[in-house]
Parts: sequence; C-alpha cells; structure tokens
Amino acid sequence: MTSAHPQEIHTFNGIEVVLTYLRANGIRHRIAMADPLLQKMETRHNSRRVRPSLVMFLHGWPDVWFTWRYQLTMCARRGYLGVAPDMRGYGGTDAPKRMEEYNVFSLANDVVGIVKALGYDDCILVGHDWGAWLSWYVALMFPTCIRAVCAFSVPFSLHRKKGLLTHLREKFGDSLYGSNDERRTSKFNYMLHHNLSGVEKEYEKHDYEALYRILFYHKGVECICGTPECTDDTMFPSSVNCDNFDASLVEGMWSRLPRPMYFPDWCSEDDFTYLLNEFRRSGFLGGLMWYRTPDLNWKLTRHLDGLKISQPTLFIAGTNDNVVQTYGGPANCEDAIMQGCEKNPRIRFFDGYGHWVHQEKAEEVNKVLLQFLDDQSSIDQKCFARL
Repeated sequence: MTSAHPQEIHTFNGIEVVLTYLRANGIRHRIAMADPLLQKMETRHNSRRVRPSLVMFLHGWPDVWFTWRYQLTMCARRGYLGVAPDMRGYGGTDAPKRMEEYNVFSLANDVVGIVKALGYDDCILVGHDWGAWLSWYVALMFPTCIRAVCAFSVPFSLHRKKGLLTHLREKFGDSLYGSNDERRTSKFNYMLHHNLSGVEKEYEKHDYEALYRILFYHKGVECICGTPECTDDTMFPSSVNCDNFDASLVEGMWSRLPRPMYFPDWCSEDDFTYLLNEFRRSGFLGGLMWYRTPDLNWKLTRHLDGLKISQPTLFIAGTNDNVVQTYGGPANCEDAIMQGCEKNPRIRFFDGYGHWVHQEKAEEVNKVLLQFLDDQSSIDQKCFARL
C-alpha cells in the first residue's frame, strides 16, 4: 500500500488513527486505520506473525470516515484492525462524475478491493445508512469475503417489486419526469430532491445549516422556535412557471428540519467543523450520486431475489431514527431482518436515540458490537487480543 500524500494522524483517547491512500477497483481510496500493532499501548503485541482480524466500517450520507472514530479506537484497544474508508464520492476518495459509476457492483467491488489491497482474504463488515445497505449486498455477492455483518439503521429487505425511485415517484408524485402539472402537485421527498439538477449547489450554498440539522435533529431534541422555515409539503412552490424544475427552485431538506438549539454531547463544534471542511473540500455531488442509482441497482440485482444473508448478523438502531420510522418502526425492521437473515440475527434498539446512534450512544453500542466481533473471531485473533 502506497500513498502519494503525507499521512494525516488523528488521536482519540490515546489511540492514533492514520489516514492513508490506496488504489482498488480502479480508483484512489482514502482510508482511516487504527492498527493495534502500531499503538503505543502496554498490551502491544511484540510480533507481527499474528495479524489482527480486519473490521471494515462503511459510512453513509452525509458523512466520511470520521463518523466511526469511536469504533475505530475500540477496535484497536481490543486488538482488531479497524479500517474506515471514505466511500466512493466522499472525502479524500475519488468521485467519478458519471452516475453509472456508482452502481452497486462498483461499490461492492470497492469494498472487496480494499480488503485485498490490505492483504486480507476476508473481513467483518460494519455499515451505517447507505453503508449498511451496501454491507448487505456485499455479503450476498461475496459470501466468502464477508465473515459477518453488522448494520446500523437500514435493515436487510428482500427485493422490491419495483425500483425505489419508481416507488417514490408513484407515492409522492413524479417530480423528476412528470408533466408540469404533475411536478407542481408532487410532494417533497428528500431522495427525489437529491435527483434534481443542481442539488449539490444548493447543499454547498447552505452547507453549515444542512449538515447541522441533518446530523443533530431527531425527535425530542430541543429546537429553535420558528424552524423549520419551510412547512410546505410540496416539492415545487406553486409560483413556479417554467420548464426547468431544478433544485434552485426548491426549499431543500435543511429548511424543512427544525434547528436544534445546541451541539450534542457526542459531537463537539470542532468535530463538526472537521466534517464541514471535508464537504467544503470535496463537494456534495459524489455523495448525492448514491441517491440516483436505486432503479439501476434494482435491475442489476434481480438475480439475487430470494437470497438470504448467510453470515452471522447484528442490527443496531435508535428508536427515533428517521430511517427506522420510514420502514414502519422497530417491529417492522425486526421482521424484515428475521425474514432476510438465516443465522438467528441479533437485534438491538436503543430507546430514544436517533440516526447516528453509533456516535450518540458510543460506549453502549461498542459493548454490543465488541461482543459480536469477539464471537466471530478466529482462535488467532482471540490469542492476539489477550497479548
């Protein structure tokens, strides 16, 4: 593994997380690594003959590797090699310009390519949001490469009868390809909004507010009066009278969410500034591309219809997670997981917590995740962890 860039090092609770670069599946990836062999700890192993098990963390939107900082340090302390790439389109990883380059096969081969580039044959995969969705598919496509799966927020669901974007256009109105009248009467949906022309410019224009509200708002949080600013549930305002229905005409997701009064305990202002600067450097387009391929991915994965996850699985989410509510609540999520996973999946909900539960409730989440990792570990890994 080589890097043409100086390494960036972050230290969390005495554990060093190193950012470096590698090439896999035809693009350059930036990855964060917390290697227990490189830590200045009393339990540091004095031999490189035994390698730690690889645990790879996949983030969602809008995020970068940094979302996993609490889990990366936990891995290093326990003797696991924790790796968190910036996903395709995000942060320091390359961001192809064509939507088709974000199809599920390209994304899955990114993951497998990183595993191979690190010199491993397999890994335990942990994903959140879009990273959870991708984790399920990588486990189906490359069963010998993925030993176990932990998904946050997004349950495994069997193949839909139609593509997700098609479903959303039917449910909320066709704001993408419909007639002028259909577009004017369509309802707002953030996934459809992410498919509008120029939406990345709107996020970049309102980047601070967008990230602040998306990250920190969930049910029960104390919010500023008078927010959200936009309470109209339509996609386009009734005053629009043109054929160019692009994102510049829409009050975006950020203005439709209440604004929390304070930074939460789990994310300092400095932490937030780091994430904000990552998006200011890379832009938003790459991450938004993931929202433009669901119908394409539906067509590409029809041959997987009926398959179930064969690996050991763990699902973790907060009960106030908006994604969980979209699936109909915790009970529906649990039903979907039980139907789609073969090996008695473990399921843990944290009552009252939101979409970023791995940060909001990091210590408790880490205990659950660590037990799952330890139960999947090889004999060599368990010996390594005791040294």
